[in-house]
Amino acid sequence: MSAPLRNERRTDPMAANADEDLAAVRAAQKDPTAFGVLYRRYLDRVYSYAFYQLGDHHDAEDATARTFLAALRAIGTFRDEGAAAGLGAGPSRSRRSPILRHPTPTRRA
Repeated sequence: MSAPLRNERRTDPMAANADEDLAAVRAAQKDPTAFGVLYRRYLDRVYSYAFYQLGDHHDAEDATARTFLAALRAIGTFRDEGAAAGLGAGPSRSRRSPILRHPTPTRRA
């Protein structure tokens, strides 16, 4: 494998993902069934963070479902302000997050 040439332009994987995310958001704004692309792309990331925060598989599933439902309901209000990957980083970490707004009661064994 050769080293990149000095003038060779490297592609930024985050920028490419942001472009893909923005295209997926725009498609979902026109046709809600297109939201599935974003769902599949971010499901593992959102679930992992929910499980990390809540420590329970069932609670994490519930929180993940609420997060994606909130994102789908708000898809029409999305404005590109440079954070196209907001679904992966924003909703579940925000104070307005369904994970933090609707804590699930502790389950008893």
